[in-house]
Amino acid sequence: HMNNVRYAEMFEELVPELIAGTHYASCFRLHFQKEATYNEDLIIKRLQIEDAKYLFQSFKLDGEKNVECEIEVTPL
Repeated sequence: HMNNVRYAEMFEELVPELIAGTHYASCFRLHFQKEATYNEDLIIKRLQIEDAKYLFQSFKLDGEKNVECEIEVTPL
């Protein structure tokens, strides 16, 4: 299965403020629903739910939800 740390890295790579280096992840929540195998293709959806908060959902190709993640960012 995919390593839990890889999930965190994968979602952090999709947050513009973290990529720009202007913010840090001040809150990080992961909710696992269905295991993914290493190198399995996933569909990822991102929604900015507040000014500094993002919600991610990843789905297996069969449509089954894999993981839900919430990341809150704070300026450096």
